[in-house]
Amino acid sequence: MPKEQAKALITEWHEKFADDNTSSQQEDLMMRVNAHIHELGEAEPVDPTILDAVELYLTEIEAEHPQGAAVVRQLLETLKNIGV
Repeated sequence: MPKEQAKALITEWHEKFADDNTSSQQEDLMMRVNAHIHELGEAEPVDPTILDAVELYLTEIEAEHPQGAAVVRQLLETLKNIGV
């Protein structure tokens, strides 16, 4: 029940206060909050690894910033090569 209540409150907040000018940082924060909502007794959700975070960022910027995406892709490969 608390899980559904928390999700309902987040939805209500979003409907009342969100607009077309929501920043990617705000969307990321809400995604992280949603990911951590769980019932008592359930295991705490695991945060994404640094590699997951970099891969997500890469998919977000590829279309608008291809040169920046190339650098991020190289960073991702470097991190993988050093065993992160």
